[in-house]
Amino acid sequence: MEKLHDSLLDGLTEAQIRLVSEVAEALRQKVDATIADDNDICTKEFVHSFQNRLVLYHTLNEQSLTKKTFEISFARSMRDCARNRAR
Repeated sequence: MEKLHDSLLDGLTEAQIRLVSEVAEALRQKVDATIADDNDICTKEFVHSFQNRLVLYHTLNEQSLTKKTFEISFARSMRDCARNRAR
């Protein structure tokens, strides 16, 4: 297991550290995405946020993504983009 930043792991159990490592490894995987040039919603920033959320969901869950979970992930990704633009 690769060494993670110590302060991030302070106070976590071995089981929690394994889970954090599993999530980090999943986020390192390459995901192919195509964004249409004329798309106002799916900016690169949005796509990265949304695909990270989808990767996390599928890393932690074995069931299919529901419509509600999709909508929540979509909305949170949109909020992330809005927050980053406000900075």
